[in-house]
Amino acid sequence: MEALAERGAGAFWLSPEITLDEIVSLGAAAPAALGITVFGRPRVMTSEHCILQVANGCIHDCANCRLRARKLSLKNIDGKVMPVRTDIHGRSRLYDAYPIDLTPQVPQLLDAGVRRLMVDGTLLEADEIGRAVARVRRAVEAAQAGRKPAARLRGATSGCMFVGIS
Repeated sequence: MEALAERGAGAFWLSPEITLDEIVSLGAAAPAALGITVFGRPRVMTSEHCILQVANGCIHDCANCRLRARKLSLKNIDGKVMPVRTDIHGRSRLYDAYPIDLTPQVPQLLDAGVRRLMVDGTLLEADEIGRAVARVRRAVEAAQAGRKPAARLRGATSGCMFVGIS
């Protein structure tokens, strides 16, 4: 981070794969603002090859692909349904089966020096984005007032916040 800050980086977006303890450690020495996604579905994989081709409906014309325009998902070996979106270039992005909701940890994130909190609305409808942004705003206001933010939304996870990836 120091090398990047010396070259003009004004902020750093933290990976959703790090723990709160790692965020605290990074925040103590961060030479620029830190940010993290606190609501949304993490992208778990990007494939340079179109995942939709396995549906045997590939017309080899991404611009006119009807599958690409649909909201499709894959089911993994554990039965989790993971949304997949494919762009105009045939690059597929696979998202976690469950959204993350780190709003209960906003006080700890702010204390650790995180100043940018993002809602990833990639898979959300406009009204869902509005509710998510309002939720984050309420969590920040609660933290600033010394109150505890609302509990995590049902069906959402804390991602890797407490259990690191080894």
